[in-house]
Amino acid sequence: MAADAAGLSARHRRGTGVVTQVRSMIVSVGSYHHPFDRLIGWIESWYANQRDIRLIVQHGPGRPIAGAENHAFLGWQALRDLMASCDIVMLQGGAGAIVEASQLLRIPVVVPRIPVNNEVIDDHQVKFAVRAAEMGLAYCALSKAELHALLDRVASGDLPTFRQGPFASPGAEAIRNALATKPELIARQQRWGRMARMSTRLIGRPKAP
Repeated sequence: MAADAAGLSARHRRGTGVVTQVRSMIVSVGSYHHPFDRLIGWIESWYANQRDIRLIVQHGPGRPIAGAENHAFLGWQALRDLMASCDIVMLQGGAGAIVEASQLLRIPVVVPRIPVNNEVIDDHQVKFAVRAAEMGLAYCALSKAELHALLDRVASGDLPTFRQGPFASPGAEAIRNALATKPELIARQQRWGRMARMSTRLIGRPKAP
């Protein structure tokens, strides 16, 4: 993996998160006990025109892809290493996979499972994947056309696959600010807050002019 990472670093456009020469791609359908052959089929049709890319597929109980390096299962560390070193990271829309990619400073392309053909029991992956895309944590595709367009843009260097630094959620920022605030200042702010709420209950809110 070290050699792969070194090669990827040489192909990485400094300061942009973009890989300028795509050579490898990891696809993972997750560890769910139902197959995700819809995603496999979408990847297969795109990969048919991308034979210069090394494709590693963790396909679970579903079918493999011809010409790819296929694995029914990959251990946590092996998958993590591939997510860190491959040029393109392609995942199902599960929260665990997207968070793992974010910890590795990767921006994955994701396709959420849907409650059709026993892919999953409800639409929680759709909701999470769409929200993750809105936050800039992933690129979400809900159709084969959307997936192929995203993969084309990533492969051409039009979209970054690396994050330039850790993702800071509003909640994490609030916690950092609280930890950086002196305890006596927090206590004073809390006292003023209690006094303001008590005053509001006693005299009511001032009416707008």
